[in-house]
Amino acid sequence: MQFSYRAIQSQGQTIQGHISASSSREAIRLLQSQGMTVLTLQVDGTGKDGSNRSRRRRLTPKLLHLFMAQLTALLESSIPIDEAIKALHESEENNRLRTASANILKALQNGQPFSEALKAAQLPLPNYFYLLARSGEITGNLADSMRAASGQWEYEQETRRRFMTALTYPIILIGTGITAVLLIFILVVPRFESLLIKTGKEIPLITKLILIPGSFFNQHMPIMLLLAGCVAIGLTMLATSGAAKRKIMEFLIHMPLLSSWIQEMETGKWASMMATLLGNRVELVQALELSAQFISLTNMQRQFQTLTNAVRAGTSLSEALLEKQLLPVTGINLIRVGERTGDLADMLRSLANLTDNSVKNRTATLLALLEPIAILVIGVVIGLIMAGLIMGITSVNEMA
Repeated sequence: MQFSYRAIQSQGQTIQGHISASSSREAIRLLQSQGMTVLTLQVDGTGKDGSNRSRRRRLTPKLLHLFMAQLTALLESSIPIDEAIKALHESEENNRLRTASANILKALQNGQPFSEALKAAQLPLPNYFYLLARSGEITGNLADSMRAASGQWEYEQETRRRFMTALTYPIILIGTGITAVLLIFILVVPRFESLLIKTGKEIPLITKLILIPGSFFNQHMPIMLLLAGCVAIGLTMLATSGAAKRKIMEFLIHMPLLSSWIQEMETGKWASMMATLLGNRVELVQALELSAQFISLTNMQRQFQTLTNAVRAGTSLSEALLEKQLLPVTGINLIRVGERTGDLADMLRSLANLTDNSVKNRTATLLALLEPIAILVIGVVIGLIMAGLIMGITSVNEMA
């Protein structure tokens, strides 16, 4: 991928150029390794000539991630923060991001801290960005805190992207099977229906079970297609609704094969967030309160929220987790070691990595089972349809 950049050299000169990198983060890292302070970075073809302006009007996660990566790089430089935000604003093409950078700049000029200025930008960022920004202001490590927030966000996006990529083939397979069955009902079944009914002979039960829904579908095709469209729109809305996702997850957690898998995903999310917060010097009680908010399942969220009161009362985190049985023994042992050695953030990060690997393995196993099951179900359905039609024809011929 080719990027255009504007940066300040170590001698203080401002230069412009192009660089090839696999991602915006790598491009910024390469430029910083050359002693440059990145002012702006954008994908080639999205400059001020407007050639790609229409594509950039909508604020996508990729654009927002690039914006935050540039912002973090500017915070790591020696440039005054208001000048850095101003340079970012002047080079930004996306309307919403231009407005956001203008709001950040205005809030800074009014004397507000960066964490409040970032919140005033009203960007669709996870809440931990603001808490980590506030923590960075208190500890004097604002750039490190924002880098940690960006890393956590990138981890979440990568996990979601990996899961969706793994589901692509099964979804295509299932969609192709449903399309094939519908084509048989639309194009094949009506021809056999007219042929078999005209004979006036008794036909096998399996043939009737195929002809009846086929006839109903063809007689009410516009309504059925409209209903299918409504279902597709409904599923799309459910996929983009946070509340709907939560309800679906809470339903799936009661299913035997999915229960432990979903619990591990939520536990890994909690451990990763705790490691990020503690690594940026957020106090333990506050980190527990915030990390519990990122658990999707209501019951699990309530259970993890009770840890705050237990720790505030003087109980160690490992003992509170053991008492409430919220983690497996391995995870509790890691946390106990972290408490004894003072490396709790590192131990939580190790726990998050172990959980992530376990989730990957479970996901691979689930998808490995889903594909042959989908093929088997589709094959059985199509086979039954064809067998029913052939049995109907042969029964009529035998009676004749």
